[in-house]
Amino acid sequence: MDLTQAIDDFVQSLKHLSVRDRSHIIHAIDVAEKAHDGQTRSDGTPYFSHPLAVASLLVQWGADTDTIIAGLLHDTLEDTDLTNADIAEQFGDDVEFLVEGITKFSQADFVSMEMDRKVETLRKLFEVMRFDIRAAIVKLADRVHNIQTIDSLPEDRQKRFARETLDIYYKLAEHLGMNDVRRIFSNICIPILEPEVSQKMLQRQEELMDEAQKLCTQLTNDIEAHDIDHALISLKVDPHSLSTLTRKKSIEQGDEFPFVFTAIGRDRDACYDLLKIFHTLYRPISGRFRDYIAVPMENSYETIRTSVIGPHNNVLPIRIRTEQMDMQERRGILLKCFTDDEVPGFSWLERSASIDESTRESSHNFWEALQSEILEHHMAVSFNGEELSVPLGSTILDATYARLGHDANRLLSVTINGNPVELSQILKEDDVILAHLDARNHVDHEWLRWVTTSNARRLIVNSLKQRSKHEKLTLGQHLLQKELDRFRKGLIGELSRHRQEEVAAYFEQQTFEDVVSMVGEGILPARDVVFHLFPEQKLRRFPLRRKHPKLYRFHLRIRASAKAQQSPLPQVIALSRIHDTVVRSTKLRLSEHRHTIDLYLRGFSRSRNGMALFLNALERESDIADVRSLLTIRERIHLMSIFCLGFLIIAADIFLVFFFGKNHPLPPLLENILPLIPIFFANHLVLHHLQ
Repeated sequence: MDLTQAIDDFVQSLKHLSVRDRSHIIHAIDVAEKAHDGQTRSDGTPYFSHPLAVASLLVQWGADTDTIIAGLLHDTLEDTDLTNADIAEQFGDDVEFLVEGITKFSQADFVSMEMDRKVETLRKLFEVMRFDIRAAIVKLADRVHNIQTIDSLPEDRQKRFARETLDIYYKLAEHLGMNDVRRIFSNICIPILEPEVSQKMLQRQEELMDEAQKLCTQLTNDIEAHDIDHALISLKVDPHSLSTLTRKKSIEQGDEFPFVFTAIGRDRDACYDLLKIFHTLYRPISGRFRDYIAVPMENSYETIRTSVIGPHNNVLPIRIRTEQMDMQERRGILLKCFTDDEVPGFSWLERSASIDESTRESSHNFWEALQSEILEHHMAVSFNGEELSVPLGSTILDATYARLGHDANRLLSVTINGNPVELSQILKEDDVILAHLDARNHVDHEWLRWVTTSNARRLIVNSLKQRSKHEKLTLGQHLLQKELDRFRKGLIGELSRHRQEEVAAYFEQQTFEDVVSMVGEGILPARDVVFHLFPEQKLRRFPLRRKHPKLYRFHLRIRASAKAQQSPLPQVIALSRIHDTVVRSTKLRLSEHRHTIDLYLRGFSRSRNGMALFLNALERESDIADVRSLLTIRERIHLMSIFCLGFLIIAADIFLVFFFGKNHPLPPLLENILPLIPIFFANHLVLHHLQ
């Protein structure tokens, strides 16, 4: 289709708008087309075809006039001579504000830009979104068209573009409830990043398509036979989304059918009637039921989710909702953003304001906070009677600081689902939290080990900063010495003045005491100081590296209470996924101690820090009593070889002294000293490797 025909078709799609609105949009077409005249895209097509396609998407999404015009002009400030003043004069301040915010973000070429500039453009987008969420919608439409025309890019750039889309835009669409857009991103990007796995899943879906349709017909007939109140409007089947890969789940689940069945009910009551019918006809699977109609998600998602063992023993994912809920699931915020309905507030967007304010001095800190608190997948919990969305893997302290801010410093105790728990407890979806506050501050440095979000860490550090210099120095010395002891690296007082000055210079402090105070404040982890003092290749104890230079292998024994016999393994596996740690084998045994069980894990981490975070997360689990590192088979063989070598050295020493001394008499002093040298050497060798 040529550009002229595309423009005519676009104008025809505007018939639902008033004459005045259409004239404004047509004027924007003329301005944008002239501004981009002579420019082409990477595939050789006229550049204006891109903003026109973006505007067409916005029309399909029901956007208002200002948003459509912003879509047409979104690249003009970046690539043409058009200025902010020109746009404001011709189309108004609202359009100029949207185009300005989108442009600053569009200038972020994440493939070629340095990190700081990338992050600052993200900061600008969230700032604009807090004032006008329509900026995010225009940017998503822009990315949808770019990703749909990604074939014109080189392969390496396609992969980086796809990764950026999943890391940022996919999660932004998810937060806004725009699941149609989210599915477009995953279905295009994941085959680029994971071609072999995606191909297997698509092939399996194609092979089972006919069976899926037959199952859908059979389910419909079974339900209608029991549906005396005519609760069911329709039942549809759709292929399972490729987005499961973005959540680090295997798509080769032999027990689950690779399609999802959606039942559309007449109204809310009918949805519960359908649930009753499904659970009466087929056996439900424990742990896979979620009622998001009773407790909707923050993005207004409402659905009853369950899984049943259906005909032919297939595990079938079931979704039950009304037609309005189905529309909400697909379009999300689009249903309210361009109507007279009040646009819902988003807690993650509000949190971005505090993150922005507290990380002004560091782009890196902003990016870390954005990843841990906003771009991470979230779950819903109840906190003191109010719904709260927190990142997966969050602890009680994370949730408390997210809801209460500085008041969380006064946290005294917490119950989850009516049971008292430790503050380090990791939360699960739908947990009911009741927090009890005291009149005074209870912050402890240990709390820093029990939080995963940057917001909680920042507020804890701010509280620790209020302590006296002597308290911070004393605590810092204790923590640093504890970390040195962990690596068998001696005492702080044994560090030479030169080493202390070198550490102070590296961390940009005047004295070594200032560095220790930073450790006491929680600003600087003690581990970072130790890692700087003793480079990675010298830290042989933690963690051990074998063969592959990037793998940190472990063999752990986790001792848990017997009451948690069903829960430790799934929780440990979940923690390993969160911290990018691979568990290769597991073994569960009854412990010799009463009321406990032992879980043995073997696996590896790709980073030293990831390994440490995984171990810390395990130690925070309230049901886990002890985490102990065990020797691997390789390590046992290595130590046994060292023992044997030491024994051979001593045996050779005795042999040589006995025979050599008879034929070659030595002075009495040498005769007494020389036999001891190999013995000392053998003992040193054994003790060094044993340590």
